[in-house]
Formats: sequence, structure tokens, C-alpha cells
Amino acid sequence: MTIREYNKQFFPKVNKAYCFISNLEHAAQKTDNYEETMKQLRCIGWDDECRETIVQALECYKKSIAEKLN
Repeated sequence: MTIREYNKQFFPKVNKAYCFISNLEHAAQKTDNYEETMKQLRCIGWDDECRETIVQALECYKKSIAEKLN
């Protein structure tokens, strides 16, 4: 993978995933019923552990792609 491919293909995808994770609960606060929205998210498994697992997976993915650039 070239640096250009990284910047055009990889970085936007990973950045979008990080933004989604970091803004999910904030977006829920904008709903008419925050508590019910959070209850539904918890029902499907969303919690601090889930968030951290996804962030760690993204970090591993970023590291593996970065190693391919070297």
C-alpha cells in the first residue's frame, strides 16, 4: 500500500469508525428519549467494554496497515 492509497482509502474508513464510536452516545443525547435509546444500545451490547474492544481492534488494524507501508 502506498501513502497515497493509505490517505485515500484506509485513513477515511478508520477515521469514520473512530468518529462513529466517539459520537454514538453524544448523538443519542440528541434524541427525544435518551434513556430509551441508551437502553436499546445496551440491549445489543453497547457499553464501555464494547467501545474499548472496538477501539483496540481499530488500533491493531491501523498498526497492521502502517507496517505494510514500511
